[in-house]
Amino acid sequence: MDIIRFSHNYPKLFGQKSARLLDVWPVSRKSLSTWFVNYDTSFAGGKYPLPDGDYLILFFMGVDVIPFTTVRSATFGKEEYYRMKIGNWFTLEMQ
Repeated sequence: MDIIRFSHNYPKLFGQKSARLLDVWPVSRKSLSTWFVNYDTSFAGGKYPLPDGDYLILFFMGVDVIPFTTVRSATFGKEEYYRMKIGNWFTLEMQ
């Protein structure tokens, strides 16, 4: 099973330990609403910084059938990597 790591235990994960990758969307930071950024980056005690730049939104369906997203930097080759993983299950790890 693939692994995706999170820097914090985000409420959006609802304690799920694994999830299936459903889709990948390339976006720019400027196109993301304040509502979405707050949902995606908030954790107990703060928010993960999301500076201007290009990102990928990864759409997951958790093992408890609770969907969530995660925003990742769109570095070279990453979109293709995640697109090849659509349909795969990922273990969710908190660092």
